Amino acid sequence: MEQWTEFFRVCGVAVLCAVVLCIFGKHFGALSAALRIGGAVLMFGMVAALLSEGIEELRGVLSFGEGTAQTFSLMIKALGVAFVSKFCAEVCRDCGENTLAGGVESAGKIAMISLCLPLLLEILSRASEILDMGV
Repeated sequence: MEQWTEFFRVCGVAVLCAVVLCIFGKHFGALSAALRIGGAVLMFGMVAALLSEGIEELRGVLSFGEGTAQTFSLMIKALGVAFVSKFCAEVCRDCGENTLAGGVESAGKIAMISLCLPLLLEILSRASEILDMGV
C-alpha cells in the first residue's frame, strides 16, 4: 500500500477519535482519557507502519532516473498530504483535541518525507557521481 493512502487512514482515525471524544467526552470523563490514549496509540502504530513501508520501498529502489513524471507525481502527492493533514489537524483542534492534531501533523510530515526519499536518494547519487568526476 502506498504511503499516502495509509496517511489518509491515520487522518480518518484521528477525526473519528475527535468526533467520539466530542460526543462522549463531556459525559464520561474516565472514558475520554482512555479514548485519547487509545487513539494516540493506534495512530502511533499506524505511523510506525507507514514509516516502515517507506523504508522497505527505499530498499526496493534499484534504479533511478525515471524522469520528470515521477518528480511531478511526488510533488502532487506531497501537496495533497500537506493539505489533508492541515485540514484534519484543524478539525481535531476545533474539537479541542490538540494531541490528535499534533499526531496528524506528525503523520503528514513523515508521509511527505517517505514519499520524497527516493527522489532525495537520486539527487544524492547524482551529486556523488558529479563529485567523483571532478576528482
